[in-house]
Amino acid sequence: MADSTKRTEAEVRFRQAQKRGEDRRKALSEHEAADQAVRERTARLRALRLAKEASDKEEADRQSLLKPATKKRGQHARGKPEKATSKRPQNKQGGPQERE
Repeated sequence: MADSTKRTEAEVRFRQAQKRGEDRRKALSEHEAADQAVRERTARLRALRLAKEASDKEEADRQSLLKPATKKRGQHARGKPEKATSKRPQNKQGGPQERE
């Protein structure tokens, strides 16, 4: 009788170990499937973002070509600042004097 109880206990432990192994495999496969889904969504969203950035850049380039070239105040057409053309005040200390 002792042999049959030992055998029964061993079978119960064996079935429990098998069940735990099956649960682990199932959990691992679910985890891997979830990871794969995240990777696929990330790749899709990245592709969408890159496509949007490219179209935004193209639109900005197109808009810059359509805008007339306007020169900023105080700048030449080539982008260099204009030189001051106002007359300098004369130095009152020993500078050139006006003749009357």
